[in-house]
Amino acid sequence: MHNVHPFEKMNKDALSFFEYFRASIPLVLSNLVGSTQGLFHTILAGMISASALSVTGYVTRSYFVYGSLVIAINAAGSIRLNRLGGRPENQEQYLSSFKTLLMFSAIAAFLCFVIFVIFAPFLVAPVSDGNTYEKNIFYCRCMGVSYALITIANPFYLGLVASKKGKEVFYSSFIAVCIGFVAAASSYYIFKDLIFLGLSAALTEIFFFALTVYFFNTHTTSIKNILPRFKKTLFFFKDAKNFLRDAGNLLIANLSVNIADYLLFAIFSKDLLFLATMALYYSSSACIQGASLGFASAAAVEVARAMQEKKDILKKIINTTILYALMVAFFSSVTVMGIFLFSASNNQEITIPFSVTLLCSVMVFSGAATAFLSRAVLRSGGDTAYIKKFAIFTSIGLRVPWTFSIAHLLPESSTRTTTLFVGYLVISGLSLILVLRRTYTISRQPPFSIGGIH
Repeated sequence: MHNVHPFEKMNKDALSFFEYFRASIPLVLSNLVGSTQGLFHTILAGMISASALSVTGYVTRSYFVYGSLVIAINAAGSIRLNRLGGRPENQEQYLSSFKTLLMFSAIAAFLCFVIFVIFAPFLVAPVSDGNTYEKNIFYCRCMGVSYALITIANPFYLGLVASKKGKEVFYSSFIAVCIGFVAAASSYYIFKDLIFLGLSAALTEIFFFALTVYFFNTHTTSIKNILPRFKKTLFFFKDAKNFLRDAGNLLIANLSVNIADYLLFAIFSKDLLFLATMALYYSSSACIQGASLGFASAAAVEVARAMQEKKDILKKIINTTILYALMVAFFSSVTVMGIFLFSASNNQEITIPFSVTLLCSVMVFSGAATAFLSRAVLRSGGDTAYIKKFAIFTSIGLRVPWTFSIAHLLPESSTRTTTLFVGYLVISGLSLILVLRRTYTISRQPPFSIGGIH
């Protein structure tokens, strides 16, 4: 029997980490590039005019409501594609799951077209006047086209991720966003017009869609293997019922979190310290979310493959994933601490107590680890019912009642803000414990099948 020397084992573990890191980086960069493009778009709108910034913010916020549906569809699709991608023996199941995802994405894209293109005059009316109404309608329609293109491109994007084609994912995002940057900059420096800013967004997504489909066709599955049988099997997908169940669970989970967040701001709409702290917390978390979820997406592929074909080493892979989650969470926590301290040193109007800064930093640690494991393990295990119950319990069942209680028991003060965040930290810590416990259960008793996928 060959005994593995400890040094040799360490080298294998180091290689495993290197492979994971290498697979993650393109996805991380792709997410960061996309986030930067959105931020650049918003900055340019503000430079054009206050009314332009107002309508871009309004349209973007309207998209977030529709975006919850898109996120749910993408998540339900990624569960299946991650398990089946890259395995020739599962080609038929893979194609069926991909076509199911494509069908529901097409339905969502049509819904997006109706809302943002056909009903654009009604959508922008609240933020328009006689001078800006027509421009705002055109801008909204351009954004509607870009949103629809993103939606229909998502199945091909997720197919590339599931097949571990991270470089192609990054190339698609990087090239499209570079073109979008040039077009968006031209909209301000040459035309100074919101119309051209909208056109630049549509142009970005046209290139992203074209590049994503091209790389999917050349590096994963030929479009020829999908389109000829698509019409014939359109309404006969065995996976459609299970797909809708998972998408519905994830949609409810997303809406629960968004509703809770909205209520927090509504309850303390006049508490400037709380609003400033929460705004900084959410904006700083969003800055690093792209990186952390990029790592989680790479881990999700490995966990899903292990559940499908390597059940004997699943426990080790999940334990390694937990370690990666804690590492990413620690980096996220330190980053947010730095952002809060930098903001405190440059803001003379509102002073956020250091105790609140520390609480927020620890909240980010537990929140980032929870989100990482939810995406990489729970979602890969098809545990969408638990994700739904978990989101309802922690958001609607805990965060909202705690906020209402403190709002009525304590007057506006730094003490009230600190007390609120102590409660949020306890809830965040409890959330991490629940997800870790569920993760441990999955590592011990992996799901045998997901929606008919064995």
